[in-house]
Formats: sequence, C-alpha cells, structure tokens
Amino acid sequence: MSGVWRLLLPLMATAALGGGCGQVSGDCSGGSLSGDTCVPYPGVHWTDAKATAAAADLFRYSTGLQGTLTHPRCRVVAHLRYYEARSICHVRFVQKGRPARAVVVALHLSGHGVANPDCARRWRSNPYCAGKGRLVTSAM
Repeated sequence: MSGVWRLLLPLMATAALGGGCGQVSGDCSGGSLSGDTCVPYPGVHWTDAKATAAAADLFRYSTGLQGTLTHPRCRVVAHLRYYEARSICHVRFVQKGRPARAVVVALHLSGHGVANPDCARRWRSNPYCAGKGRLVTSAM
C-alpha cells in the first residue's frame, strides 16, 4: 500500500502547488493562459437586456419541455458575488393543441454568461421544474 502513496503523493503535490485557475496544474478553464499564468476572464455584468438574450438562447435550445417558451422579458432582481445574478423572466409557454399561457421563469445567471433555470424559486409556474428543486430535462 505504501508504494501507491509514493506514486500518488508527488502527483497530488504537483496538482495542489501547480499554476493555473483550475483544480489541476495547467488547467485554465476560467481564463486564458499567458505564459505560466492564468488570467481570469472578466465577469459578465448582467443587465436586463443581457438576461433576456441569455433566456432567449436557453429557450431556443431547450429539449425535453412539453412545449416552447417564447418572447422572454427578463429583469435582473439581484446581483450576487462573482458577477452572478438572479433574473425573473415573463414568457409565453406554447403547447401543441393548447392556448398559449403566460408563465414566470426564474433564472440563475452565472458570472461566465450562462443562464440556468432556478427551480428553487418560482417553481410552480416554471415549465422546467417538475416540483420544487427538481429540474425537468433540458439541454444546458
């Protein structure tokens, strides 16, 4: 067993002490590599317009919903640490054979420009959420 530790200990030390923005030496997933230094990408400053555009992209590429979300109008309701934000979006939910209905979708906006449904809030009217905190299948 001590032979395994002799092999793993240098690898773990290199990963812990190595340069880079990620968890492993040389990983710069949160920025761009400049020589041996990882320069973090600037965070996204969320505005209502950016949140609406991100929601439109999310809804355009969503799969697994029993309908289509269209015409989003989003409002940023909270700016969080690390350029993250929360948004409330008013959208139309269109299902085949049923009249369109207005729904409210809460989104979590990451500091990297990604929008994800927030099933912890407004989940009853959110077509992405089957129940509180449970996500319906979607492409993200």
